[in-house]
Amino acid sequence: MPPYRWLPRLRAPRSLGCAKLIPTPWNRGTRGQGLVARSFCSVPLRAGSGTGGRLSPGLGADDRRQRKSRLAAHSNTLLSRARGVTLVAPVEAAHGAEVVAEVGGVPWPGVGPDLRQMRYVVAVARERNFTRAAEQLHVAQQALSQQVRAVERMLGIALFERDTRQVKLTPAGAVFVQEAKRVIAASERALERTDAAARGEFGKVRLAHTFAIAAETLPILLEAFAQDSPRVGVASREMYGADMLHLLREDKLDLALTLRLDLDEDLASEAVRREPLVAALAAGHRLASEPRLDLAELRDELFQTWPAHVSPGYHAAIIAACHAAGFDPKVDDTATGSAAFRNIATGRGVALAVASSASLLPRGIVLVPLGSPDAHVVLDILWRRDPELLVVRRFVQTARRVSAEHNWL
Repeated sequence: MPPYRWLPRLRAPRSLGCAKLIPTPWNRGTRGQGLVARSFCSVPLRAGSGTGGRLSPGLGADDRRQRKSRLAAHSNTLLSRARGVTLVAPVEAAHGAEVVAEVGGVPWPGVGPDLRQMRYVVAVARERNFTRAAEQLHVAQQALSQQVRAVERMLGIALFERDTRQVKLTPAGAVFVQEAKRVIAASERALERTDAAARGEFGKVRLAHTFAIAAETLPILLEAFAQDSPRVGVASREMYGADMLHLLREDKLDLALTLRLDLDEDLASEAVRREPLVAALAAGHRLASEPRLDLAELRDELFQTWPAHVSPGYHAAIIAACHAAGFDPKVDDTATGSAAFRNIATGRGVALAVASSASLLPRGIVLVPLGSPDAHVVLDILWRRDPELLVVRRFVQTARRVSAEHNWL
């Protein structure tokens, strides 16, 4: 046994926080096996009237004050609601003083029963018999009884009424068992969800999308992802493409679905769908009844489009399609969103839209397919390269599968 010398026993204030108590082999002079309390808060200890501790006669007054000060600084214990808790400390410690706690001669195992002890109490309550509970738990009956007794001493409350034939819960014991079941279930759920999150099977994805994707592409992707990852939630919202990039970089979004954009190296992308562009005309337009038209036939029209600084992908796609048809479009980019389509419905210009957005357009607008040249847009999924979340990777995998199944590319 190490040659430890002992300070007088110290008493902890009643209202304290939480500590981690660790078994130690050195306090054999006390009753029962000792526990070390490593402090996680700053509640000072004070000298009490406990018995049994002795000061080595070789220590002077200055040494005593110094060691007691160091003990108070390093051993702020956390024993909450424990009456008569006695703390015993060794004078010599390699890294500051440590504290041993006992409650009525029984080692104090922490601020409350641990999960193992809760499971023991619940098993005894379920079986109403220590022998059967011990068999079910695969532990010795004596060890089970000792642990249940330790919980009762820790709480200062009898959880069971015992006789020679059966074990019955007290009213307080019934409450404890009910709450213990909740704690055990929460612990198991926490472990399960943590493991699922590590595999990308649990969590939440923050997804942004543009208007062009909302009608058909997005619902199909969300339904498929819900089937692939039912425990991953998706919070989606519509926004302009220009807003998505900085929100991705600022970690305010996890994924974005938008028309193709020029990206820096910090963002990754993958094509999800290639969609044809169609002409959006007023119902009374001269070409509205045509089964198909060439884009060049609209060279004299005013094109309603979103500004480049608001929707860079859409604006670039419209300009590129018109250039491929041999003309520079006259553009009105003063209106955005539904306002632009309202202008078209009243005869103020035309627009190019993705074919799948028909259900989102207001009344009074007709969509006419385009002939040559082939005008289309590419819809991409964007995400941050670092860090790449597992739930993001799973969504991208789902999008890749759905794209292949629907022949979107």
